[in-house]
Formats: sequence, structure tokens, C-alpha cells
Amino acid sequence: MTVIVIFLIFSGVLGVLWVGARDVRGQLDHPRQRLGAQHQAAQATVDALAMGFIAARVAFIGLYLADQATLRSLAWFAGIAASLAL
Repeated sequence: MTVIVIFLIFSGVLGVLWVGARDVRGQLDHPRQRLGAQHQAAQATVDALAMGFIAARVAFIGLYLADQATLRSLAWFAGIAASLAL
């Protein structure tokens, strides 16, 4: 396995364990509360950022197929920015 695959698996497992630990303590009763529970973000904000991420990924695929390297990089950065904001 490459280092990046190991890192992605580790970060995914860590995230699941963190959310699971919060559920055991009874702080989160509904799955929708998990989304943004860390910073108490408004659901509309989380939804808008998630849709922005999906739009950036779809744009990235379209720009990849159209062979537009500069715009593709901008779409990639937009997706990363949405992920970080989430």
C-alpha cells in the first residue's frame, strides 16, 4: 500500500471512531446532528458547502474531459476549499 492509501484509511477510521465516541456519550441523538456538530454550523450552511463541493467535482470532471488544465485546477481548489470549510 502506498502512504496516501494508509493515511486515508487511518483518517477515515479515526473520523468514525470520533463520531462513534460522541454518540456513546449521548450528545448526538439524530444522524443529521452529526453534520456540523463540531462547530454548531447552521444546516443551510453545511448544505450549501456540500452542494458547492459536488458542483466543483462535477466541473472538475467536465474540465478534465475538455482538457482545460487551468480551469480544472481552479475547480479542484474550489472543491478543496469547500471540504476545508465543512
